Amino acid sequence: MDAILTIFTVFNKIVFLLITSVLLFLVIILFAECIAALLPARSKNKYSNSNEPRPSVGILVPAHNEAVGIAQTLKTLLPQLTSQDQLIVIADNCSDRTADICRQFEVTVLERFNNQEKGKGYALDYGLRFLAPNPPEVVIVFDADCYVHPGTIDELAKLAKISGRPVQPINILHQPAKANPKSVISALAFTVKNLVRPTGLHWLGLPCLLTMGTAFPWSVISQAPLATNNIVEDMQLGIDLAIAGNNPLFCPQGKVTGFLPQKEQAAKSQKVRWIHGHLQTLKTQVPRLIKAAIIQRRFELLAIAFDLCIPPLSLLSIAWLITLVAGLFIGFWQQYWTISILSIITGLMIFLAVIGSWFKFARQDIALINLLSIPFYLLWKLPIYFAFLIKPQQAWIRTDRDLNPNQSPNLAPIADFIKPGFSLSSNICAIKEQVLSPIANEDEAILFHVQTGSYYTLNEVGIFIWNLIQKPQTIGYLCESIVQEYAVTPEICLNDLFAIIEQLAIKDLIEVNNEIAV
Repeated sequence: MDAILTIFTVFNKIVFLLITSVLLFLVIILFAECIAALLPARSKNKYSNSNEPRPSVGILVPAHNEAVGIAQTLKTLLPQLTSQDQLIVIADNCSDRTADICRQFEVTVLERFNNQEKGKGYALDYGLRFLAPNPPEVVIVFDADCYVHPGTIDELAKLAKISGRPVQPINILHQPAKANPKSVISALAFTVKNLVRPTGLHWLGLPCLLTMGTAFPWSVISQAPLATNNIVEDMQLGIDLAIAGNNPLFCPQGKVTGFLPQKEQAAKSQKVRWIHGHLQTLKTQVPRLIKAAIIQRRFELLAIAFDLCIPPLSLLSIAWLITLVAGLFIGFWQQYWTISILSIITGLMIFLAVIGSWFKFARQDIALINLLSIPFYLLWKLPIYFAFLIKPQQAWIRTDRDLNPNQSPNLAPIADFIKPGFSLSSNICAIKEQVLSPIANEDEAILFHVQTGSYYTLNEVGIFIWNLIQKPQTIGYLCESIVQEYAVTPEICLNDLFAIIEQLAIKDLIEVNNEIAV
């Protein structure tokens, strides 16, 4: 019996020592990437001084039921294009007005319907085959719900053409307008993954994994296997191209942003897809990358494999907590403290990596006190990891979109109720020279124009609207917000909304900007 107990004790030591050592190795990689990102930026890379002219660009935007937000995305893309460029929207298996909305812009719209081949990869392959007869020099892929910052397309296109490599810009998702603690920490984790770590790898002269907004030379993308239903197709594509000899290059001068979902179910669905896809890719592609690195004698493939080995930050933290508790238990039980010491070192490195990343890259948006909610965030993520062990997600599922304050909702069924001279895209904004004075013991307030002396009495709904239009908002967004807040029908909402807008406009208390409805 003593012999069995001794064997069991030694076995536990070896297992947890091995797990702790592997975890420490992964954290050392994470720590190196994050610390490198904190260092002063190096001088511009070897491609920076080239006088090469801007190449022709073909932009592919795969879109599945994106009527809510695609107009705003197109508005950020079109001003950055030249006469030699093409913008292709692939309306993929859409059942909403995505294609109709896009046709009101100067873009090419391809409609694709295939119930057997679903997913972003198939849509991209469809768009690429459309470009093939007259291919551009560079192809850039953007999601249908993103904001492409000015100058990004020029930076990506030039670097892709000069380097002959895939080029990845900064890709960040901000916390939603009404952020809860989970979305705040999720935004921080996303920043570490998509900004801090690629910046560190760039400083070290190493390739990064692909996410979204990537630019590809035509010679590279035309040979890529796109037609798949992989749920993290960007990551997989980057790995395939790297093994083929085309290491992705990070471009910090380009920037693409978006917002995390506001709705709980949408946020969870998005996380499940990302995490399950990442873990599945880790399991299948790390051995492939290591094998290719050995055969091709390419250290950069080994670097990509090690970077891919790092699991999501929440899983890494959960694994660390388990090894720490196990190490303390073994230490007190058997007086063997090696595991505990290694776990403490691991935890300290995770802490420094996260705090350093927050301080340089996220402290303007995320208060330090919000980091106290990390334990609750880890608990929220546990079911997602358990689900991966039981039944990992395999199929691509689109994340439901929230209504962005700058986007008009799809309110086509109530178009007949819109007043002449307005549209759902009409922007309403309060003027600055006004004072809102609440009436005591009443759900009302007096709105007073400082310069003209005009005033207007607002009821509860009017106050709600007034608070929204302190910055420009579309009529569509205002209507959607009122419907959600007060549970009225869109028809009644629009009728009351226009009554208030007309009165405020007459008294010069608001500004109205009528855009063409899309």
